[in-house]
Amino acid sequence: MTLDYTSQVGTKLNLYVLTDDGTMKMNGDSWKWDTKHDIIREMLAPPPAPLRPRIYVAYSGCNLMLTDNKDAYANYPAFGAGFGMPVSKVIRTNEPVDLAPFVGIPNNNNPTTCMVFDKTRRWFMKLNANSDLGCDTIPTPTANPLFSYKIGMDLEWMGYTQFNGGDNVAVLRDPVTGRRYVALVSLTGGSPSFEQKGYKMIDESTGDIAHAERFALAQTNAYLLYTVGSKLYQYDINYNTHKLMLDFGAEKISAISTRNFREKTSLIIHTPGQFR
Repeated sequence: MTLDYTSQVGTKLNLYVLTDDGTMKMNGDSWKWDTKHDIIREMLAPPPAPLRPRIYVAYSGCNLMLTDNKDAYANYPAFGAGFGMPVSKVIRTNEPVDLAPFVGIPNNNNPTTCMVFDKTRRWFMKLNANSDLGCDTIPTPTANPLFSYKIGMDLEWMGYTQFNGGDNVAVLRDPVTGRRYVALVSLTGGSPSFEQKGYKMIDESTGDIAHAERFALAQTNAYLLYTVGSKLYQYDINYNTHKLMLDFGAEKISAISTRNFREKTSLIIHTPGQFR
């Protein structure tokens, strides 16, 4: 498994390789590996062993890392060269926060605040990577809210699309009814504000989103892509409809991702032995 991100120390693009023995950095210029490049050397204080990053998100000059042991570490390179104490805690009370492995990011380069999700409380929360204070609640809008940020559902997936000015799209499941919902939130402005852009129950009469294994978002339209075994589905968020796009038969889809390339969505699909 590999993690591809910009190092918080310096400005080079580096490749971090996650193995059973640790996480190592390869130089982005020469692609050389050195045993001294263990990611633990980028920590300002000794973390719990073993340190196993699972999610690493770079946004607005910030870096946020989530690990296997439920810890989260934030870093703002302009003010520090490494990761400090865990930020997976509630501001003021220091109660632990069990973060889901997804991060909602701002739609411009200014805010250092992102959106995370507490799996235990079933809340959306905000986290400022330019601070070690931890996570805080997000106030629900007082005028015509679409949902409460203390939503009380399980988060199945969340990702970001550049479409519509930049939205974070969350797929949620009601633990009581089992029904799924899609929520759209845009982090706009310098603070930022958490603008609710959409919320609806997903029509599950067609498609197979109940068994979705992987998700990705189109970057130029309102499509949520998901896979079930060998099949790739397209869910139209606006029209609440599903469409089977591809079926690779005996070949199971192991990964999907999207990129915005020349104003079109570039879709990358991996099946055993090849990329498509």
